[in-house]
Amino acid sequence: MALTKLNTYSLADDAITSAKIADNAVVTAAIADDAVTSAKTTVSAPNPNLIINGDMSIAQRGTSSTVSGIKTVDRWNALWSGGGITQSQVALTSGGAYDEGHRHAFKMAVTSTNSGNARYAQMRYIPEAKDIRNFGWQYTSSSSYITVSFWAKSSLAGTYFFSFYGPDSGTPQTYSTSFTLAADTWTKVTKTIPGGSNVVLNDDTGVGFYLDWRIDIGTDYTASDATMNAWHNHVSTKYTTDIAQSWQNTGSATFEVTGVKLEIGQSATTFEKPDYTTELKKCFRYYEKQTFVAGFSICGGATSNNSNGAYFDLYYEEKRANPSFVFPTASVTGNGVVPLTAPGGYPSDSTGALAANYISKIACRIDATSFGGLTGSGGNSWLYWVAENSIEISAEL
Repeated sequence: MALTKLNTYSLADDAITSAKIADNAVVTAAIADDAVTSAKTTVSAPNPNLIINGDMSIAQRGTSSTVSGIKTVDRWNALWSGGGITQSQVALTSGGAYDEGHRHAFKMAVTSTNSGNARYAQMRYIPEAKDIRNFGWQYTSSSSYITVSFWAKSSLAGTYFFSFYGPDSGTPQTYSTSFTLAADTWTKVTKTIPGGSNVVLNDDTGVGFYLDWRIDIGTDYTASDATMNAWHNHVSTKYTTDIAQSWQNTGSATFEVTGVKLEIGQSATTFEKPDYTTELKKCFRYYEKQTFVAGFSICGGATSNNSNGAYFDLYYEEKRANPSFVFPTASVTGNGVVPLTAPGGYPSDSTGALAANYISKIACRIDATSFGGLTGSGGNSWLYWVAENSIEISAEL
């Protein structure tokens, strides 16, 4: 009887298993010289992500706010006009984004409606100009690409928009593109964007692009002939084509985003979950909240007279630019932060003022003024926390 020649096509998919292969059956000598090639062994690594806190896990300021701006999730703006919206960091427990490993999202929810033609509601992220300029993208070449990918969910099915707005060009440049969502369903969106010949990015720490997720926008800013999927000179009445669904005029409407990645190339690679501590340090470049418990003090401050004290404050991380400050109340009775006398007592004036001076990117001097009863002429003093309070330090774009 003739024997059938055995080849790989004769074997069932599960015919050869690791349990059936002897420990020493596959050795270097048994492998042909040309059997293993680089094409067969190359493993594609995920590209670096230009977005900080793209998984929405860090929210130093708090987890909910009814105020427009960066008020919850670090580095992320919630912007709107008219009506009422609550922005928040929310926990994920199910859905496509959760399955990919994301546990938080940035959310906007309508609390009072707005139907005006000048309405807008959007999420915004702003990278520094030097970061995107030196990222490896040939941003003036139409054959060089960046890819943005993200998960999005809305309570309203419809078409939404994502856009770049570049202010560094003599005439600001805009690129807008649409994406479609089913109602209440997490959807992975990927958009690849070429360079534009008129795009300009300065090598500085200012605004690179405004990256906007346009949830709703009134007809004052839209037009049926708005340029889409191409770089063009910005026109303030033609941000996008018209939006069919009226998200901001729908009570309790919601919109959520997470897993945002901006990378070089024409395809989206795996979103690598960032180390929390490393990502938090990146956020500190733009904002930090120094919170101390009751009884904490900054020691070694010297009083210039009987009513003023000066104290050194070192930031957690170097800031993008010289920052601004929000101080707690400078009051004993208001459970704030006050200077102490050399013996460690409260000042005779229970309320004064706190301000930052000699501000740099790494530190400042905190001046406590208008307090009475301090030790004058350079005596020792302490800046004392009567109750738990925070100093907010911001160098946001």
